[in-house]
Amino acid sequence: MANNYRHSGDRAPVATASGAITSGALVVQEGFFGVAMTSAATNGSLWIKMQGVFNLAVPSGTVKGDILYVPGAPATEANAPTLTKTATSNTQVGKAMSDRDTAGNALVLLLPQA
Repeated sequence: MANNYRHSGDRAPVATASGAITSGALVVQEGFFGVAMTSAATNGSLWIKMQGVFNLAVPSGTVKGDILYVPGAPATEANAPTLTKTATSNTQVGKAMSDRDTAGNALVLLLPQA
């Protein structure tokens, strides 16, 4: 293996912004979006998983195959941003892998980011 290999690139270390982050929450920090792998206090740091399928809160009417976005283009830094199906002025983050359930969640495939 190359001696300069560090990790697979599907996760990133980020610093929390103005609030605490709970493990499993969708976050947008330092230009990256992903799901918090651990909890972190305000001004702490953590790793986020930027690819994979996660059970996340989705907009009403979400069905399998819908493309999902977070607010802002580029995405606005936020702890637990609200996903939307509106493309205009927003950043694409994933695709619904299931219909929205009665709890308001669906399986969401996070798309690779550059």
